[in-house]
Amino acid sequence: LRQLHQWNMWGKERIGKSLLPLDLSEHCLNVFSSSNLSQSRLQNDVVRALHSMGVTFKEEAILNSGYSIDLLVSINNREIAIEVDGPSHFLGKSRKPN
Repeated sequence: LRQLHQWNMWGKERIGKSLLPLDLSEHCLNVFSSSNLSQSRLQNDVVRALHSMGVTFKEEAILNSGYSIDLLVSINNREIAIEVDGPSHFLGKSRKPN
């Protein structure tokens, strides 16, 4: 159902409409959005740093698309998305994304 949701999002972007019936589209979104999220040690370090600076933010903010953003920071009435990609997001020491 997660992959079906992603395919449906592609259809919405390319064709401008859902490729699935509304009830199935909503069910796929709910399944996609409910996946377990884990935080890395690096992300926890970033959270502590933001707390120490008094910055307002929301962790693991779920977007309308169902995707999550590691941190959604609020500064001067604007929201800024931050993704914290540590070493586990790369292949070996190559710095090539996996």
